[in-house]
Amino acid sequence: MRIKKYLDATRNKYVELQSLLTRTQDGTPEYNRIRNEILTTYQQNDEKYGKTKCRYDELTKKLSHIKQLVMEYDSCISDS
Repeated sequence: MRIKKYLDATRNKYVELQSLLTRTQDGTPEYNRIRNEILTTYQQNDEKYGKTKCRYDELTKKLSHIKQLVMEYDSCISDS
């Protein structure tokens, strides 16, 4: 669950910053501050986020496969 929490927190941070940016007038110091924060955050998290997202997707696929195997096994047992 730590992986999902990290991904969600990072994604939510970008959504929050993007929301602030769209509500701020272009060219103002506040707009530039938010824009720079987005760029800085992206540069800091880009590689880690990408690797973590790939790992999360891989684990999700494995879990789905295991669940499918369990369901097939349960089906075979109940048919016997």
